[in-house]
Amino acid sequence: MVLCVVVVCVACLYNIDIETDPIKLWVSTSSTSYQQRQHYGEMFNPFYRS
Repeated sequence: MVLCVVVVCVACLYNIDIETDPIKLWVSTSSTSYQQRQHYGEMFNPFYRS
């Protein structure tokens, strides 16, 4: 029984995709602020603070 649970857990963990982009982690792609940021990024060059 325990072996079956372990196998199921390992099988589920095998298909996990880890998201590393903080924008995609915390902002919905349907939100207004996300869409405005995408539009700004398309119109102008990306801005990086240094």
